[in-house]
Amino acid sequence: MTESTTVTQVDRSVRRKRWASSLGAVILLATAAWALRRFDWSPLRSVTLRDYSLLSALVVAQNAVGAASSLMVLRSLGHRAPYLSVLTITQASVTANYAAPGRLGMPARAVWQLHLLGVPLSVSTAGMVLETGVGLVYGGVVAVWSAMALLGGVGGLLAPLAALLVMVMVMVWLGVRRADRAAASDSPRGGYLGPIVAFFGNVRRAMATAQAATLWLTAVPWCAAILLTWWRGTIAMSAVGGQVDAIRLLQCMVLAYFAGQLSMIPMGLGAKDASLVALLGKSGVPAHTAIAFAALDRVATTGLTLVIGAICAGILGLKRGRQVVSP
Repeated sequence: MTESTTVTQVDRSVRRKRWASSLGAVILLATAAWALRRFDWSPLRSVTLRDYSLLSALVVAQNAVGAASSLMVLRSLGHRAPYLSVLTITQASVTANYAAPGRLGMPARAVWQLHLLGVPLSVSTAGMVLETGVGLVYGGVVAVWSAMALLGGVGGLLAPLAALLVMVMVMVWLGVRRADRAAASDSPRGGYLGPIVAFFGNVRRAMATAQAATLWLTAVPWCAAILLTWWRGTIAMSAVGGQVDAIRLLQCMVLAYFAGQLSMIPMGLGAKDASLVALLGKSGVPAHTAIAFAALDRVATTGLTLVIGAICAGILGLKRGRQVVSP
């Protein structure tokens, strides 16, 4: 499996994304229609245009700092790219992740970076692995802190989750060791496993070239994103007339976000929202206010991100089209 073959396979998965995106849109519309008839949305009547404008601006700012983190990871691997190009690619890939199951945004991002930025697939994969790993380290610290505060100590689900995390880390370590030995072998490998092992060997070697200092500087945009999340949450809660401690609100939003990610449902639809309502209820927020807050946060984040990502995907399509037709 050469890189050109991998590109062809990933291109096919990107085309299949359109159908999955349509399914995600249908699910979203059906859920919205059911929710509009089922719940009391009176707290949303107090939301002003100024409130939604501020929330939208904060979402855009969060997207911008997320792209800065991706740019820093690429630079740690020795690839410099224009910030606006990285921002456009990350926004389009986030929309692909939101709108379809299977995390199709990752292969789409790798293909876009190959065609438009000249970043090899193995390097793009290494960058996404590093970006995800660093994010899990930062996010895991905040999530554990939030869970300890909201769920009361390290009991409950935290011990099984910690054990699962250790098991996953051991399995990844063993897998990397085996792939590294296989890639270093001089003997040719046939069948399907040989090209796969060779590709992941290239990924591993790309990861080994990462500059640690640049990589860990991604803590700066990550912390900025947390602050923007906290600011967005306080504005949204005030807009729907709710009252809750700001730190407790941030903890609820972080845990709900992780619940949505772990569910593997497009946009975390239902899992994130139900978790957020339940956690806010545990923190003393009335049910109708918690539901209104979750709905406002969903519209301000997912809705706006989908629109921006769709625009960015169109821009990337035009750029790719010009590359194909140019001599």
